[in-house]
Amino acid sequence: MNMLSALLSVAALSQLVAASPTPPKFGCPTQDDVLQLSPWQSQLYVPPGEKPSAIVLGLGVQNYTCSSETGLYVSAGARAALYDISCQYGSPTFATIVEDAFVQFDDENFNLDSPPTSGLVGSYYFTTTESGISPEWDFSCYSGFAAFVIGSEVGRIPAPTGSPNDIDWVEWTNIDGGLARTMFQVETKGGQPPAYCPAGSPDISVKYAAQYWLF
Repeated sequence: MNMLSALLSVAALSQLVAASPTPPKFGCPTQDDVLQLSPWQSQLYVPPGEKPSAIVLGLGVQNYTCSSETGLYVSAGARAALYDISCQYGSPTFATIVEDAFVQFDDENFNLDSPPTSGLVGSYYFTTTESGISPEWDFSCYSGFAAFVIGSEVGRIPAPTGSPNDIDWVEWTNIDGGLARTMFQVETKGGQPPAYCPAGSPDISVKYAAQYWLF
């Protein structure tokens, strides 16, 4: 077993159980878990009365295309494997699991077409909507029931780490699906493209890791 698979095995104390098309149940209860957001910002907030139904680790890539007009990379969506980390909440490993997984993910040849299966509960990708492309959290491929949600962005802040390499923290609201009503991308690591791109540069994919909280 490689280091990344071992780390994910520790996080996955139990598997997703099949159920009706409602928010899935994970290894540990999440309704009392608290998403920590800085009080010094107002862009991201948990709607009153909302309780988390899932906490997952995303490991994947942010995709970019080069704009010939600006010489800058622009987002072309993302793709990630999602792993249940609900049982890690409150433990010392929860605070470092994103960075630890990112280091192993970056060092090893992680294949999104056949990712490590221990704790794997779903996938994250962008799908075509009326507004362009929107993020989708899809648990149906691995759990055996139609559980998905498509989001529309409602808030965004730079990663509090201050690192230019880390992608933003983002909040989305549900526009389709029954998996969740509100979704957050937090505790991000990596994923940012180079500052500039020469005209004609090919599309690129940049590795990243993040926590996703679903409410």
